[in-house]
Amino acid sequence: MRAGGEAPHQVLGRLRFLLQCSECFRRARALPAALCYVPREVQYKICKDPAAAAAAAAAAAARSLLSVWDSPGPARGGKRAARATIEVRKGGCLRATGEEYCNGAGLWVKLSKEQLEEYTKSHGLAEGWILAQRFGEGGDKLVPVDSVEKIQWQHQTLGVDYKPAGRNSYQDVCILRDMKTHLPVLEIRILECRDQGYNVRLRGIKIKSFWEWDLILNADMFQPARLVRYPLLKGVDTDVLYRRAVLIQRFVQILDSVLHYLIPLSEDSIGPFNELRSMKPFLLLSKQGTALIIHCLQSSESTAPHTLPKLFINRHLAREHRANPALDPSYRNTVFTQLYEGLRSSKNNQPLDYRWPLSYSQWWECEFITEGIIDNGGGFRDSLSDVSEELCPSSGDVPVPLPFFVRTSNQGNSSSDTRDMYVPNPSCKDFPKYEWIGQLMGAALRSKEFLILALPALVWKQLAGEEVSWSKDFAAVDSELVNLLEVLEGVDREAFEFMFGRELTYTTVLSDQRVVQLIPNGSSTVVRYEDRKEFIRLVQKARLEESKEQIAAMRAGLLRVVPQPVLDLLTWQQLEKKICGDPEITVAELRRFITFEDFPSNDTRIQNFLEALNNFTSKDLSRFLKFVTGRSRLPVQISVYPERSNLDALDLMPQASTCSSTFFLPNYSSAKACEELLRYAVYNCMSIDTDKEPWDE
Repeated sequence: MRAGGEAPHQVLGRLRFLLQCSECFRRARALPAALCYVPREVQYKICKDPAAAAAAAAAAAARSLLSVWDSPGPARGGKRAARATIEVRKGGCLRATGEEYCNGAGLWVKLSKEQLEEYTKSHGLAEGWILAQRFGEGGDKLVPVDSVEKIQWQHQTLGVDYKPAGRNSYQDVCILRDMKTHLPVLEIRILECRDQGYNVRLRGIKIKSFWEWDLILNADMFQPARLVRYPLLKGVDTDVLYRRAVLIQRFVQILDSVLHYLIPLSEDSIGPFNELRSMKPFLLLSKQGTALIIHCLQSSESTAPHTLPKLFINRHLAREHRANPALDPSYRNTVFTQLYEGLRSSKNNQPLDYRWPLSYSQWWECEFITEGIIDNGGGFRDSLSDVSEELCPSSGDVPVPLPFFVRTSNQGNSSSDTRDMYVPNPSCKDFPKYEWIGQLMGAALRSKEFLILALPALVWKQLAGEEVSWSKDFAAVDSELVNLLEVLEGVDREAFEFMFGRELTYTTVLSDQRVVQLIPNGSSTVVRYEDRKEFIRLVQKARLEESKEQIAAMRAGLLRVVPQPVLDLLTWQQLEKKICGDPEITVAELRRFITFEDFPSNDTRIQNFLEALNNFTSKDLSRFLKFVTGRSRLPVQISVYPERSNLDALDLMPQASTCSSTFFLPNYSSAKACEELLRYAVYNCMSIDTDKEPWDE
């Protein structure tokens, strides 16, 4: 038996069931019927609300009256009369089926015809529904008591059969579990102290909700008005969506109960989760996954270095290279190469493993040549942002200064909605640098820093160890090719001859614009109509695997920093967010991370500043964030102080200190003036010059 009371056969049963479900997901079959199990009968106990005087008065009565509806009722405000009323004696239990239903009104339980007849004879209902708990309101609640353990929890909750919760414990003590009734006062008494009461204290009180996770899910969430962002669900019946969601919730609860058995804590082992990859998307709903990720990261941490590597970076040369990369094919002047070579130099011969604790926030110290900066973190973050911009430039109008990534075909396709993506360059064979990029990605995942790489799901999925498919993933790379192959597959012979004639050969163009042959002598072999599906298969395979080696090198570097179990637990979306941060920034989100210091209340400077930010685009806000913090994505805390050097001056250029993430706000004549000067500053002021003067070096 485990500490939690689980028998081995129960755990094995759940594991076998998950494997069965995994096979259903993989083969697109119906899930096992056992997942839809509903008990024939559950007993519910009435718990009175001690907060209300009316409830206290009702508690003294000898009976409770419950209204019965013919179906789960609408949310509050809906008018529908109950069909019957049943009476439950004091101290008794209500027998009901195990079927439940949640909507905006609350949690409903179903009674069969036979169960209804136990309480009332003249109802004329084939089945009935009783509101077990109202959401957001007080009042009585029906609580299931189908086991001795749950009855004991209820007794503790109601103050009956009190037993001490624990003695002399240095660990968490659970006093009440699965509470389902409101208690206005919770009193904790220390009944006995050992060692004359020395060092007796409550270190903290946690209130955890076990039941509310289930209550969040209700049928009203699937009303058509709430599904406008999910067009694929249009026309699907609301109850069908709700029932499916309940099954998913049940499945995730089973997965959570055995997840720690599926994920090996040793990073050197390949765990059984490899067999369950089809269930990986459900980890987004898991409550245990986050704790396991934190454990794996902390258990694989290394000691932070005592001294930082000091790197000398010439960003003026890097800017010149960005303007015309063709002048320097070796790209030695980029910030990326200066960092890479600096970390490999003899002065920094201790290799970095990038497995530092979360609190280790600066990986190296930058000395920017001819720029005034004391790097207490801001210069390092600025160098990381420069590397991101060199690898995957945010603007589509500038050349790519490094050879590791190339723009996708969609960047030249005006009809595509994914025009800012990059893929690893199939022609670049500098695998050690790809591996270092993977290490930087792993370091970002472990820390609060970000390495912003605009990569499509096709790349992120392979980094996370997930399967990729042509239909789902490649449209973000080359949507025109995807559409062309769809037309080619469905075209008739006459149209095929008209469209292609003898011009279609066994070749395809990769993302780096190289033409490759799909078969030997492919450039001189014409595709026949009857062979078009084989041609389509070869094109799809070549394009899906065009960056296979480069992605494998990046993943190898990532796994040198992040244990394999962490990648098993992260979906590709989570992996991207942990490495790159949130891609979109809104004023409302940014406002949550801004603190105004030393400003009078209702200060016009704050009003002008916020009004200016309201007119910023997401890209403007990202540039503002980088101007102040050296980062381009949230989350990061920003402190705003009044400009102190020129108190009476108007419409000055704003200043910032990235090391402390501090912004100094001048006085502006209007919000429009603030907007114009602030936008100019965030796009044009690159050097950090508020820490020290250049001639102080």
